Amino acid sequence: MKVAIVITSLEVGGAERTVIETARMIHNKCALKVFVISRNCDSIYDRAAERSGLDIAYMGNPLPVFNPFTFMKLRKELDRFRPDIIHSHLKAADYVYFYRLFKPRTFTWLHTVHTIPRVDCSFIRRLFYRPLYNNKTVKLIAVSAAIKSALEKLYPRAAVTVINNGVDTSIFKCEPIHHPGITICHVGRFAPVKNHGYLVSEFRKVVKTHPEVKLLLIGSGRRKKRMLRYIRRHRLEENVRLIDCTAAVDRYLKEADIFVLPSAYEGFPLALLEAMACGLIVITSDWGKGIITPGKNGFVIENKPGQLAGKILAVIENLDKLDAVRMAAVETTQNFSLEKTAARILDLYAGVSNDQTGDDNRMS
Repeated sequence: MKVAIVITSLEVGGAERTVIETARMIHNKCALKVFVISRNCDSIYDRAAERSGLDIAYMGNPLPVFNPFTFMKLRKELDRFRPDIIHSHLKAADYVYFYRLFKPRTFTWLHTVHTIPRVDCSFIRRLFYRPLYNNKTVKLIAVSAAIKSALEKLYPRAAVTVINNGVDTSIFKCEPIHHPGITICHVGRFAPVKNHGYLVSEFRKVVKTHPEVKLLLIGSGRRKKRMLRYIRRHRLEENVRLIDCTAAVDRYLKEADIFVLPSAYEGFPLALLEAMACGLIVITSDWGKGIITPGKNGFVIENKPGQLAGKILAVIENLDKLDAVRMAAVETTQNFSLEKTAARILDLYAGVSNDQTGDDNRMS
C-alpha cells in the first residue's frame, strides 16, 4: 500500500501539525511519502518532519495560489511514486483535482476537511468539487462530528468519515510547573479567525481587578505586529507576553493555569486538546461544545463584550475549587490520543486499499 500525502505547506498551523504527527506514527507501516506544494520554510514542522525520517518532497511553489509549473513538477513526482491512495489537505486538493484528470481510476482520493466546509472550500471551488464528493470519487474525512454534519448538508450523498485530531499524551500531560501568580495562555496563529482583538480587550478588564495576572500569546502571523501595537497603546507590556511559534508549547502550558480560545470558528483544535491534556481550565467560544461539556471539563462563552472577562474572573476566584474540572479535561483527552487517531487513519487506508483491489479484480 503506497500513500501520498499532499499538503500546501508545513508552515505553522494545526492542520500541518496533525499531518506531520500522524504521518510520523504510521510511516513505518506503509509506503508513505509527503508532497509539500510550497518550499521548505524551515518552520518547526519542517524541522520536525526531517527529524522524524519522513520521506518528503517539496515542490517549491513560491506563490500563494495554484501554480501550473508546480503542478507539472508534482505530476512527475506522483507518476514516479505511483500511489494507491492520495490523501490531500487544505487547498493542495486543487493539485490532486487536476492530477486526477490525467490519471483517472488509478488511485483512491481521500481529503481531510480541517475546518468548517464553507471555509475549506469556497463557493466557486464547491462547483467543481460537489460532483466528486456526491459521487464518492473523493472520500471525505471530517475532524469532528460537527464538520461531518456541515459537509452532509452541502453534499448529501458524500462519503464522510470522522477521524478526530489526536494529542500526543506522552508529551502533553498533567505535570504542572510551579509558578507565581496566575497565567492565562492562548495558542494560535495571529489571524482574524482567532479573535486576538477580542481576547486582549477582555483581558484588559481582568487586569483592572487582578493586575498581577499574566497572558501568554503563542504563535505567529500577519496580525502579530498589530496586536503588539495594541498592547503597547494600552500599557499591557507587563501583563502580556508574545512568544513566537515554538516546539516547547507543552512547557508553557504546564506553567499556565487557564487556557482561552475565543475563536470565531474552529474544526477540532489541537491546541485545545493539548491544554486539556495538561490539566488547564479551558474557556472556549460556543463552537467548543463538541468537546467541552460546560462546567464539567471546561467552560463555554459567547464572544460578546464582558463574557470572556467575566468567565476568566469567575475561574480565578474559584481556581482552587476546580480540580474536578481539570481532571475531567485530562480524562477527555484520553479519547483523542494521537495513537488512536493514527490507528484510525491506517485502518481507513487499509480499507480503501482493499476496496480498490477488489474493484481491480472485478474489472480484470
